[in-house]
Amino acid sequence: MIGEGSAGTVFLGNLPSGKLVAVKRIVKERKVETFNKEVELLARIRHPNLTALLGYCQTKFVHFLVYEFMANGDLGKKLLDPNVRPLTWDQRMKIAIDCAKGLTYLHECPQAPVIHRDIKPSNILLSETLEAKLSDFGLSKVLEDEASHISTEVRGTTGYLDPEYLILGQLTEASDVYSFGVVLLQLLSGRKAIDGDSLLNRSLVQLAFSVMSQDVEFKELIDPKLKGEYNQRAAEKLAEVAYRCVQARSYDRPSMSEVLDGLESAMRLSNSARSPAAPSQWQEKCADHSS
Repeated sequence: MIGEGSAGTVFLGNLPSGKLVAVKRIVKERKVETFNKEVELLARIRHPNLTALLGYCQTKFVHFLVYEFMANGDLGKKLLDPNVRPLTWDQRMKIAIDCAKGLTYLHECPQAPVIHRDIKPSNILLSETLEAKLSDFGLSKVLEDEASHISTEVRGTTGYLDPEYLILGQLTEASDVYSFGVVLLQLLSGRKAIDGDSLLNRSLVQLAFSVMSQDVEFKELIDPKLKGEYNQRAAEKLAEVAYRCVQARSYDRPSMSEVLDGLESAMRLSNSARSPAAPSQWQEKCADHSS
């Protein structure tokens, strides 16, 4: 067994060719709809940054989904497990861009836009070379007939849920953008989305807003496990993109293609100068975007 989730258990499999695969076994009857939805969706979408469905098996009592095996597990473990070697700054930037590419593809899918609905580190898998791929499409929704949103029961994970979706029950691509913004903040900080260990039960989004308003120093957003080995201007750019993503109102958030552009800009900054640069007043830039 290599993992366990709400829908079932994941095992490591070995094909006759020697290829390793991940096999998800779904035994709960209420999860059969999730199984059918995931098979239907992944059968018609393909992208290098989406986990590939290799096959499936359906019986009366149990269902199996066969995926490509991702040797480095999920992003959550890489970020939060103290026993795992910390990701470098460059690795974090590459993972952010990989995920943004996958999510941009979903939102701009030629057949019909797809909303993932459960973007979080545990649903981001990493290959042997740390290529990131989005996974777990059981909650995903397709926007049919040029609809602007879907009115649906609120589903997702606390700490990553779009507050507008939570209140109105209207799911849009911007709901994914919000969730991805939280993931970006986690890549930057190495923190949980909600710090349940603290007396304040403070969310990472609240911390980001405190930093933007200059109530908290920018360095509080940076993962101490990086040990200062990051580019200041690139980190500020990443924080700016994340801050725009987690705006309370959906129309204040960027599209995923705009997010991708911003992340690629941050990567260029990171590559252009390896030594930390002087702070560039990123708080003022963020304030401009939210005004």
